[in-house]
Amino acid sequence: VPVSIFSGDVIEGGADSALSLHEQLSIAEFCSLSVKIYEKTGHYLHLSDQKDRYFEDLEEFIMQVAEGVRAARSATYY
Repeated sequence: VPVSIFSGDVIEGGADSALSLHEQLSIAEFCSLSVKIYEKTGHYLHLSDQKDRYFEDLEEFIMQVAEGVRAARSATYY
């Protein structure tokens, strides 16, 4: 299961909470786990000054997931 954590650093706990969650989830051995912290940004990443970067990062994550799904569907099992 691919997982990506997106967080602003201005919110309470911000980067520390996101990094802690990343650490806890890494124990679950996800096939893909990433974290992205946006500086000087709060809860609403889609409304922040960095919204363009956030949407680019989100699109990149979605495309990676889609590629993984395509690969899994076309895989041949013996």
